[in-house]
Amino acid sequence: EIEDIRERLYSLSWYMRCLNEYVARLANKEDGVKGRFWEGRYKSQALLDEKALLVALSYVDLNPVRAGIAKLPEGSEFTSIHERLEAKKRGEVSPKRLMPFSGEGGEAFEASNEIPYEFDDYLELVDWTARHIRKEGRGYVDEKVPSILVRLGFEPEGFLEFAGSFLKEFGQAVGNASRLKLRCSRHGMRYVKGMRVARRAFG
Repeated sequence: EIEDIRERLYSLSWYMRCLNEYVARLANKEDGVKGRFWEGRYKSQALLDEKALLVALSYVDLNPVRAGIAKLPEGSEFTSIHERLEAKKRGEVSPKRLMPFSGEGGEAFEASNEIPYEFDDYLELVDWTARHIRKEGRGYVDEKVPSILVRLGFEPEGFLEFAGSFLKEFGQAVGNASRLKLRCSRHGMRYVKGMRVARRAFG
């Protein structure tokens, strides 16, 4: 049916399913094995507040550091933070294909089209988190806590405690405890995953 094909063309879920299957077949053929390749299908998570946005950004940008591929964020190729830093070295504003941080977009962007943080604050946070991830004692928090954590009311110890698994700790939504409760009531749910982490890290 044409309508079914058209619906699939607009479906991100269908696109990811086809892409994942293609990559899995290639990888299995290369390794000479059969069976499930991916741990599970990708999932989307609603980011309910600015804290959740900050967590998601930093979590993804630090994937190479957690995996041991890079020692620090500036060496994390194929991440947005690496691309932004390379642009900054060239004296450019935020790369055109990436949403700018506050103040980076110039007159061409309105406030609603910017990430509501200063890039230097975000860079300080990611760098600080990366250095703690690389230490054996991840629970240690030094005195130089990034000011952005203080302004947004994060609990630094909680933030670091879950720095390596933040998005995995939540279900379909990421946010502080009150926003998660509100989402529960609106969707008629009795339980929402991530409440403990929200209280521990988001204050």
